[in-house]
Amino acid sequence: MRNDLRTPTAAIDLITRLGPTHTDDELVAQLNAAGLTTGKKRPFDVKAVRWARHAYRIRAPRTVPYRHGEIGIDDMARILGVSYSAAYYWITHYRLDARQDRSGRWCVTWNETVEADCRA
Repeated sequence: MRNDLRTPTAAIDLITRLGPTHTDDELVAQLNAAGLTTGKKRPFDVKAVRWARHAYRIRAPRTVPYRHGEIGIDDMARILGVSYSAAYYWITHYRLDARQDRSGRWCVTWNETVEADCRA
């Protein structure tokens, strides 16, 4: 990657410091208020923040607990003895009822019937 297109260090520092406790929208507001721009000299938007989180492995906050009757992909994969990738595939190809919380975490509707259907 060309160095002139990299996310500025000041932006990464801010995302690293605030990322674990702030949503993507909140980070966009903070970054733009500080006058920081992306590596392409554009104002930050949610897509740019998500890319920075991914590229620099900065986790999003887990502020919303699972609702009653929900589990995460990791738990589902462990219960069924399948890989995370297989569980993710089932969700993204509409084979299971799931939603994404505001931090992007998948929350899978789970009960004995769903488990039995997955094993069938």
